[in-house]
Amino acid sequence: MKTISAAELQQQLVAKDKLLVFDVRSPEEYLSGHIPQAINYPLECIDAASLEPLSKLGELIFVCKSGARSKMACERAQTAGVPQVGMLTGGTDGWRQSGFEICATAVAGPPISIERQVRIGAGLLILLGVVLGFSVSSTWFLLSGFVGLGLTLAGITDWCGMGLLLARMPWNRRN
Repeated sequence: MKTISAAELQQQLVAKDKLLVFDVRSPEEYLSGHIPQAINYPLECIDAASLEPLSKLGELIFVCKSGARSKMACERAQTAGVPQVGMLTGGTDGWRQSGFEICATAVAGPPISIERQVRIGAGLLILLGVVLGFSVSSTWFLLSGFVGLGLTLAGITDWCGMGLLLARMPWNRRN
């Protein structure tokens, strides 16, 4: 898997090299600020059937907020047999820090990123497990342990089931 810096991507975009830039974040995250030429293509929509025809148009570069979801998109593309695939090092955060333009579209209300939703949900579930463990039954401590295990596995494998579930919730979908 190829990694590309913000400066290298900017040069390739200006030179109009054959490449497609896909922002794999949720539509709300995309609208809050994205690379001007990036096309929103949420991670949960990426599969072998959809990538194969796109790969004929040029190199596919995946972008997210910081790089974790881009890496997952690259892995899916490579598994699907897409030959030219890469990711932007540092994601849109790195692009912004490099001083390049970000396009933003007004959205109804401030969006809460999937990452923040996962942290909020996990924190509340752990707190609930502790409170119920002390007040109702010690069995409720297992809830906190289960969430902690899930967070640990998400950190190790870079796959977050809670994040994928939250991405499918109605408040994270654009109608």
